[in-house]
Amino acid sequence: MQVRGEQEVLRLKLRRRRMKRFLRFVASTIVAFLHFSSAARAGSPNQSPDTQSEPRTAENNVVASPNTKMDSFQDIISDAAADPIDSSVAPAYEDPNYGPKRAVLGLEAQGYMYSPQTQQEEILPSIWGKFKDSGDIMGAQGHISFQALAILPPAGSGFYYEAPEAYIGAPIANSAVRVDVGRKLEHWNLLDERWQLGIWQPRFLWDYIHPEEVGLTGVFLSAEGSGVRFVVFGSPLFVPERGVPINIENGQLTSQSPFFVSPPSNVQVLGVPTTVDYQLNVPSISSIILHPSAGYLLHVGENTGPWIQGAQSFSPMNQLITAYSPSLVTTSNTSSVEIPVYPRVMSHYLTSVDMGYQVGIFSATLSSLWDVPIQQTIASNLVSESVIPSLAISPSVDLRFHIPNWGMVHTYLSFLGQWGGNAPDVAGPTAVQDITANAGDERYPYQRAYMIGGESGVPGASYLGAWADHVAISARLLYDITHRGTILSADVRFQPLARWQINFGADLLGSTEELAAGQSPVDLIGRYKANDDFRGGLSYAF
Repeated sequence: MQVRGEQEVLRLKLRRRRMKRFLRFVASTIVAFLHFSSAARAGSPNQSPDTQSEPRTAENNVVASPNTKMDSFQDIISDAAADPIDSSVAPAYEDPNYGPKRAVLGLEAQGYMYSPQTQQEEILPSIWGKFKDSGDIMGAQGHISFQALAILPPAGSGFYYEAPEAYIGAPIANSAVRVDVGRKLEHWNLLDERWQLGIWQPRFLWDYIHPEEVGLTGVFLSAEGSGVRFVVFGSPLFVPERGVPINIENGQLTSQSPFFVSPPSNVQVLGVPTTVDYQLNVPSISSIILHPSAGYLLHVGENTGPWIQGAQSFSPMNQLITAYSPSLVTTSNTSSVEIPVYPRVMSHYLTSVDMGYQVGIFSATLSSLWDVPIQQTIASNLVSESVIPSLAISPSVDLRFHIPNWGMVHTYLSFLGQWGGNAPDVAGPTAVQDITANAGDERYPYQRAYMIGGESGVPGASYLGAWADHVAISARLLYDITHRGTILSADVRFQPLARWQINFGADLLGSTEELAAGQSPVDLIGRYKANDDFRGGLSYAF
């Protein structure tokens, strides 16, 4: 028995030695790649690392610490569990010990199992970057986060950017009241955050499966103490949600984004195929941004036990509403359908109530959102998108616990019920409405849906030794009951060195909804079910 025990110990030591050799080989390969890429950058003066960006943040943000000590994934999850307001939102993989300043640069390739559009490349290589900084500016506390995305050839040259936060603020007369001015993220509503709807706060929508929430722009007045937090927001300006970039080429709408679904290029007019010529009428900047908004938020509760939060606002909708005016143009030899497209701003009232209870490893929440649009009259010759009042309710449960030889685990289960919101297009009395009706995405993508997911270390990875703390896995399964669609997303992130991270992931979409012949799906999953993708990348934290 003693000999067998000694053999087991030797076998375990040999396995660890082989693993160390393998990891040493991986590390040396990465260092060699760095030397090569540094030399390449030195020989290319036109390439600037400050103009790159990160396409998905909420799920790919394991950020390595610049310190000598590498912070473990367990520390990241434990720190993320401290805020009861955020308890029902899957935590971002951000290193709490990174400090107030951060810059990350990465290279990623995203491939599609099926070509989403015939004009799209099946592989989209990109360089992304993210910068975050906080500090004193003339005695006031400032904060900024910025990210950019550059698509590389042969997929096409494109540069896209977003600033999720950029604000400056300070306490008023050394009191508990603080004022911040700029773009700032707040936890307005759990339902909107978890289901990524973009109702309270706008989103950056390069990737429709992983949108990123960005802050509202204006003046924030906040006060907190003794388990109570109160925020008042106001602004004379409006910054709409940024979707996929769209261009017009030869009368057709095009985009580099794989999530762009082209509207029909020809239609049947009296049984004859007729070309459609689109014209995008871009409104003036002042007509878009000069729209006021105001709101408030009240949160009552401590880190443990019961808590409740209410919020209300009057504001423009983050998504622009489009109207169009089809007309048939004929000449002696040809005929075509001209469709001018008119984006416009529509306002609404929002009311949300969140409540929850957190004790130990368990937390439960119930979140609700009431959205009342302010209806507008449209010109008699226009067809316009339409939205009606919406009520949404979402109960959720979260568990955060530790498993020996596994690490910290966070799992969550959420249900969404939504009524109203989406409606057929409305038309003026002289408008032609049977050509491209309901061509856009629905503002509320899910009516009845479940979502289950979680993140943790590697199960049973004790043989990795200290390296087990620097491997993180996450997965999410969303099932749309109404449209019988499924989204399965999974990511694996490995932090081999203090400043380096390697990531792999995939998104699988499926839809079994049966539609009538010639009818296109209007739900999110049905429209983009061909966008199954896999991705891999390498990033460096400065």
